[in-house]
Amino acid sequence: MNNNERYGLLSVSELKAKGVPVAEADSTLSNLEKETSISFSEEPGSQAEIATFSPVWMRRIEGMGVLPREVYVYANGQVRFYEIPKSRLKAPIGKRPRTIKQREAAKKNMAKLQASRGREGLKTA
Repeated sequence: MNNNERYGLLSVSELKAKGVPVAEADSTLSNLEKETSISFSEEPGSQAEIATFSPVWMRRIEGMGVLPREVYVYANGQVRFYEIPKSRLKAPIGKRPRTIKQREAAKKNMAKLQASRGREGLKTA
């Protein structure tokens, strides 16, 4: 199996066996050209289309039980196209930064934990 065979949860040969169209391209793409694109309309109940070069996104979508509609294999990667209901998409939301009060509480809790384990004199470098 070459490096380009398995990107998502399913390898290219597994996708072919499931009837997913796979096309080979004789070119390479720059990292600038490799992107993840999500598009959908505001029509209720419409599908979202996702085109991605990212193995992380591929595994995430295929982990939801969705097979790609089509796959293009390049010399240095793959692009897979998926259609899923918009309701199954969640916007990526980053962690909120902790407040000073939360950081102080975490320090106190860590000190208590270390003291209970007999590590009260340890210092970090």
